Order: sequence, then C-alpha cells, then structure tokens
Amino acid sequence: MSKPFKIALWIVGAIIALLIVLAVGISLMFDPNDYRDDIERITQEKTGRELKIGGEIKLSVFPWLGVKLGQTTFGNAQGFGDEPFARIDSVEASVKLLPLLFDKQIQIGTVELNGMGLKLARNEQGVGNWEDLVEKLGEDAESPPEPRPQPPTEQTGGFDLSNVGVGSIEIHEASVVFDDRQAKTRYAIESINLETGELRLDEPVNLNLNFVFDSKAPAMNAKVDLVGLINTDLEMQRYAIDKLTLNVIARGEAIPGGEQQLEFTGNAAYESKDGHLTVGDSQLQTAGITLKLAAEGNDMAGDSPEISGTLSAATFSPRQLLDTLKIEIPEPRDNSVLEKAALDARFTSNLKSAALPDIKLVLDDTIISGRATLKDFATQALNFALKIDTIDVDRYLPPPTPEGEAPQGDEDGAAADIDSIEIPVELLEQFNAEGTLDIGTLKLSGMSLKDVSLKLSAPKNKTKTVNLDAKLYDGTVSTSTRISPGTQPSYSTDTKLSSIAVGTLLKDFSGKDTLSGTGDVAFKLDTTGRTVGDLRRGLDGNVALNLANGAIKGFNVGQAIRKAKAALNGEQLAVSEPQQTDFAALTASGNIVDGVYQSTALDLKNPLFRLGGEGNVDLVREQIDFLAKPTIAATSKGQGGKELDELSGLTIPVRITGPLSDPKLSLDLGNVLKDQAKARAREELEEHEDEIKEKIDEKLGGGAADALRGLFGRSKKSDEKKQEEAPTTSPDGGT
Repeated sequence: MSKPFKIALWIVGAIIALLIVLAVGISLMFDPNDYRDDIERITQEKTGRELKIGGEIKLSVFPWLGVKLGQTTFGNAQGFGDEPFARIDSVEASVKLLPLLFDKQIQIGTVELNGMGLKLARNEQGVGNWEDLVEKLGEDAESPPEPRPQPPTEQTGGFDLSNVGVGSIEIHEASVVFDDRQAKTRYAIESINLETGELRLDEPVNLNLNFVFDSKAPAMNAKVDLVGLINTDLEMQRYAIDKLTLNVIARGEAIPGGEQQLEFTGNAAYESKDGHLTVGDSQLQTAGITLKLAAEGNDMAGDSPEISGTLSAATFSPRQLLDTLKIEIPEPRDNSVLEKAALDARFTSNLKSAALPDIKLVLDDTIISGRATLKDFATQALNFALKIDTIDVDRYLPPPTPEGEAPQGDEDGAAADIDSIEIPVELLEQFNAEGTLDIGTLKLSGMSLKDVSLKLSAPKNKTKTVNLDAKLYDGTVSTSTRISPGTQPSYSTDTKLSSIAVGTLLKDFSGKDTLSGTGDVAFKLDTTGRTVGDLRRGLDGNVALNLANGAIKGFNVGQAIRKAKAALNGEQLAVSEPQQTDFAALTASGNIVDGVYQSTALDLKNPLFRLGGEGNVDLVREQIDFLAKPTIAATSKGQGGKELDELSGLTIPVRITGPLSDPKLSLDLGNVLKDQAKARAREELEEHEDEIKEKIDEKLGGGAADALRGLFGRSKKSDEKKQEEAPTTSPDGGT
C-alpha cells in the first residue's frame, strides 16, 4: 500500500473518531431536559395554555442526529374542562449525521408518532375550543419579524433539497374527536394508523392508512382501510394516487340493513397550480351494485369549484338490492318485476347546484331518459324533463284487496279508517319542482293511456299546478289540478273526457261492468282539509255527462216493469234478459255540495221508455237515494216493449237505494195501475153520465144516481162545481 493512501486512510479514520468523541461530548455536556421549564413557560405566555412535557427528552448524535419526546399534553381552552386539547405519547425523529456534514444531504430516518389525540369541541353557545389559538396566531401575524436576507439565486453551497429523503412516516393509534354540543352531534376518527414507504422527491411512495369512524347522531361505526401509491411532482405541482383501494365496513342504525360494505378502486390526480382534479378508471362496489366513475374537477381550491363526469351501473337486480339493504316493500302483483336495472348518466356539480344532463335508466321493460337538475341546494329546487317509453305501474303495486274482504286492520283487528289518513301538508309546502314528463304508454289503476304529457309547476310554499293530457279509450282526457298548501290547504281539479268509451274505462278502472256508451264527461271539483275525511266532506263542484248508444248495467227497468205487471195479472214472466237498461242517449248533470251529489237533470232515451229522475249520492257514506221516473213510450219496439203497450204514456217511479257497491231497485206498479183504472173509470162515467143517470132514475127513482156516483168518484161537472165552492189556501197553510 502506498504511503499517500495510508495517510489518507489515517486522516479519514481520525475525522470519524473525532466526530464520535464530539457526539459523545455533546450528549454529555448538553441536556435538553434542562430547558423543559423554559419551553413550558414560553408556550404558556404565547398561547395562554399549559404545556406539560411528562416524559424525558432524549437526544442521539451518532450515526443519527435524533430527538425523542415522551408523553406531552397541551391544555384546553377555558370553559372546556380539564381534558387536554392535544396529547402525544411519544414522538421520534432523526437525521443521518455523516451525509449531512459531508455531502450536505438530508437523510431523515423514520418519523414515528404514537398515541396522538386531538379533541375539538364547540359549546352550547357555538364557541369552539380552537378559536382563541386562531386569534393569537392572527395577532402574531400582524407583527411579522424582520425579513431575513434572501440567499443568492445561484447556490454555491448549502443543502441539495433534491436529495432529501425520509425513511418512512409511522403514526400509531392517533385520534381526532369533534364534539358539537350546540348541534348535539359527536364525530370521532379513532385508531388512526398510517405507514408510508421511503419518501423521496419525484418518486412513488406507498401509503397504508386505516382508521375507525364513529358517529352518535346518526348512530354508525365504520372501519376504513386505504392503500395506494402516491406520486408527487413538485415542479408541476401535481399529486396523484394510483392503485387506490378503499374498503369501508359500516355498521349502525343509520346504515341500511344494519351493516354494509363498500369498496372503491381507481386512480386520482390533482394539480394544485390550477386546481384541476382527475378521477379515472374508478369503480365502486356496494350492496351488489358495481358503479363505474370518471370525473374531472376545475378550480377545486378556488371560490368556484366544479366537477363533472360520467356514472354507470352495470345490470343489477333491484330486488336483491332491496334484500341486501333490508328494505321491505309490499309484494308486487307481478313477481317478475324488479329483476333488472341499469344506469348510464352524465353529471355536473358545483357549490350551489347539481345536474344530470343526460340520464338513461332501464327498469325491467321500461326505459327512462332525459335530464334532471337540482338548481339550488338551499331551496332544493328541482327541474326535470323526462321521457318514459312504456310502463305498467300496476305490476309494481300490491295486489288489490279481494272483493268482500275487509282491509287489513291494526293489531286489534279494526279496519283501516281511510278518512283518518292525513295529507302530508308540510311536505307539499316544502316541495319545490318544475318539469315535464312524457310517457308513450302508461297503465295505471287498470286504465291504459297513451301519449301522456304531464306538466308540473310546484314552487316552494306556493300553489302547485299539475296539467295532464293523454289519449284514453278512443278519446282524450285533459285535466288541471291545483294544490294550495297552508293552514287550511285547498285542492281543485277541472277535468274533461271527450269521446271516451266510458264502459271500457270504468271496467278497467274499477273491475266492474256497470256502464257502457261513448261520449263526454266533465267535472269541476274543489275541497279543503288536512285528512282524506276532510276532503270528502268538503267536496263541492259540478258534474256533466253526455253519452250515446250504451247501457246502465245491473238492472233492467223494462223487465222490472213487465215482471210487476205480470205479477198483478197472476202471471209469471219467464223471459230472461240481460240485466241492463239500454239507452240511445243519456245526459245528466248535478252539483256536489259537502260531499253529496244532487242530480239537477237526467234524461235517458230508450226505445221502450223515456227516463228522468232526481235524487242524491252521498260520496262520504257511499250511499245512493235516487228516484227514477220512466215514462212508457207509445211504441212496442225495444226490450219487449209490446207487452207494455197498454202502459203507454204512463210514468212509473223506480227508487234506487243502498250502498253504491250494491244498489237496490224497487217499484210499485200496483198503485200506478189502480190510479190508471180509476182515471179510466172517471172518463167512462163522465162520457156516459147523462145516460147512466136516466137509467138509474128509471129503475130506482130520482136522486139515486147522485148517491151511486160516489162509488166511482165524482163526475167532472160536480168536481168543477166543488172546486169553485172550495176555500183557497194561503201560503202559510191557513184558509
């Protein structure tokens, strides 16, 4: 070995030995614990809070220049109790000494923080326990220290920041708690554990984070695990996380089904220079649904952040989703529904509003498309324009209650009282929406509608209007409904059905074949109240009906008259006819007052008779009391009319009474025929009065005819004379 080289080795060895001796000397001569009281005193003066360094402060010098601090607490604000505002069990950090001295490289070892706890609180008056610190920091900022001289632009010496490295950062069992006593909520992030790989500028860094989130209102607990690879470009001010995997298991009353799991995978990047955020190749899986997400955000750190992107859900089963979330719904009429759904949508959002400008939702055999916008988060103003190709709503509704079976009652078996159902008035007042809904084909309550066009205008705390137009059973329907919320909410509707096949409509709607015919129906109704009973009892309005070529089903007025006539003659009518009363034309109108319909006009034209009538229908009690007055026509055509020729021109009252679901028909033809016989006898007597009188006088003597005339009723002449001699009646009933 050459002598110069030996000398060099000796010099290096001597320097290292000198450094070791120096490090030992520093550690022996300098004890940072001697300054503990000064540190605590200065902190008290600057913040007004107490700092307690409970453990020993330890220094290490070689080969690492490091410090280790034991248990330390920082006091709380006045009025927030004795519990510390912040605490740590221990913290340790070190820098490698030789690279620092010779190569001017900063090589930091593992930075380890154990048992850190931060407790944030807001009292009942809304004051936070951090506000006094913010004020003191603000005061210090108002008097900044004298600026230090700036280093030269071209550094000829100093540290190379590009070679700064950190072995890793480890945080164990940390926690952050926010207790808001004013809002009566408490949120805690506990058991925080963070580990990173080696940290070097412009090189990827592994990240592993897990913690537990706990909330009291709403009650929930969530375990969160996050793994990813962080990329940092300081020159471009770009920060990205790749291969991100976020797994959340949440439990509690606020979680549907009591427990759910969520997993998110993807990539995200943020450029702080312009606040640009990119989220791509991302996927969210929860409750059996897989959502794919791509998004971009702008001005994310500014005053007007905005984010937009696409969201899609692969085909999934809504029925399985409901089961997973433990959401119970009534079993639908069609068990094959809720088996298939899918979603594709674009979205945009900022601090004030959110929108879905392009939506496509598939539900079983139905496709829903269009747009929806939440115009203002504060007022919850919704605007929409949606289209549905075809939908059978009845398939999704519960099966109807079988006829004759009482509705399901409460625990005591009492039937549900529909009149006691309350209208959600407060919800109606807060509802704030405007938009259109177009449906190609709609089936609802058994009715089939086409080309449905619905327009909604429902401003918050103002009158709501709903206009609907559609094709319905070979005709059209147009209806306008107004709802005015308030202390005493009011409702009104104006509906017109034109050229409607009424029979088919009623049969599909109610399941009962009670009326047929084609024509127009119009009604205007209004009411007020906060319950269904109030609405029925307060119902007012008018109804008009104009039908042609149909029948009222359930009773046959002509057959009922013939049966009554045959019975009076001691005969039995054997002819069986459909239980319906045919008509060539039917017009009717009436008024509704306080839930009772009162007929004002009725005209039914039948080949056998003409029918008028009057009466009422109690819509609250669902009872009918109606007196129909058919007048037998002077013809023998239609519904066996030849059997009633002798009743031509005769009006026969028919009373219809009972519940609307099963009305009863009754008529008293006997008294009508008796009156008819008496009338004919009078006519015969009057026609042959003089002849009969002469014959009676011949046989029995004078005056006998007048005595016998009373058996048949008075003659016309005597009745006229009697009328002339009778006293008049005053309006109050006096004579």
